[in-house]
Amino acid sequence: MLADIASLAGVRLIASVDNIKAGMLWSEQLIDKFNFMSLKVDTLQDYDTELEYQSPLFSFKNDNEEVGLAFVMKSMTSIAQSVIRLIAQYQLDNP
Repeated sequence: MLADIASLAGVRLIASVDNIKAGMLWSEQLIDKFNFMSLKVDTLQDYDTELEYQSPLFSFKNDNEEVGLAFVMKSMTSIAQSVIRLIAQYQLDNP
């Protein structure tokens, strides 16, 4: 696991996260293993300006559900994709 490698004496890991929910990405045990140092660096820009630099998948300004669905579907097994397609077709056929 990456946390085990990062905890080795001669290894340094640098990571950058720009998300309001970044604190929820790791458990307390992983934070301890990684030995993260947190720095808050604000841009002091308006919220809309901040959103300009996010991908459409995570942007609240762009209603891009197709991109989100494609992302989720690619992460599924072929069987899971088939089940989702069957459910979607059923929903379309039975409004």
